[in-house]
Parts: sequence; C-alpha cells; structure tokens
Amino acid sequence: MNEPRAGEPRFVAAAPHDANAPPHDANAPHEASAPPTEVSTQRAGVWTNLLLLALGLATLALYLYGQGFDRAHKLQIVWFIKIALAQCALYALAAWLIWRARARRSTLVLVVVFAALFRLSVLVAPPLLSDDVYRYVWDGRVQVAGVNPYRH
Repeated sequence: MNEPRAGEPRFVAAAPHDANAPPHDANAPHEASAPPTEVSTQRAGVWTNLLLLALGLATLALYLYGQGFDRAHKLQIVWFIKIALAQCALYALAAWLIWRARARRSTLVLVVVFAALFRLSVLVAPPLLSDDVYRYVWDGRVQVAGVNPYRH
C-alpha cells in the first residue's frame, strides 16, 4: 500500500452519494435499536399503573359528582349525558392503556380493585333515572304472598 509522503494530501475513497437520498440526521434513532431493558420496562409499567389509577379515580369522582348532582338539581338529562360521555372517554383511554401495556400482576390487581369499587358503589346508590326497581320489589313481595300482581 502506498502511504502518502510528507506534505501530500491524504485521500479516502467514499461511497457513492445518492442525490435523491434524504439528508442524514445525527439525532435520528438508529434502524436497529437495542431491546428495552428490564428497568425501562418496569418504569413503563409503573407509569401505566399510575395513569390507570388517575383515570380510575377521575371516573369514580365523576360518578360521585353525578350522584350529588342528582339530589341537588333533580338531574337534568343534559348533565347526565355529559358526565356519561366523560366517563366513557376515560374508560376508553384506560382500555387503550391496558391493551398497550405488558401483562403485569399489579395492573390486573388495579383493574380488579376498580371493578369491585364501581360495582359496590352502584349497590348502595339510589335509582338515578327511574324508580321502576321499587315496583319490581313490590311485584316480588306480592308473588311471594301467593297473589298474581298482573291480575289487578
């Protein structure tokens, strides 16, 4: 191999340049990125659980607000629909987070806890839009007494 002499310029052969290629961005991520580490996976799981906790608490707060609103303002249907739509949006976001998250025991526990909380809150709540449930209870008591409630 011929080494350049002292004082002579050194030339390096370069790959041919494609004029149509986009300019190289030094800050762009590399094509083959490293797999996520265990620490980054754990952090993502913690953030997912924190977001799910916040979404669950916000949904529960909206539910309780709706219960209080019913007693104070005789529940205007427009407000009911607005609260229900906000809860649906929070639920959709939570479902998307769970769908994208890795399977973790802590996420499952969080989902089960909020599922139980929402079901328990409905058990002790008064009827919201209709009081038909009281009629069903009366029909049941009449049937237990041996009378057909649909006869009268």
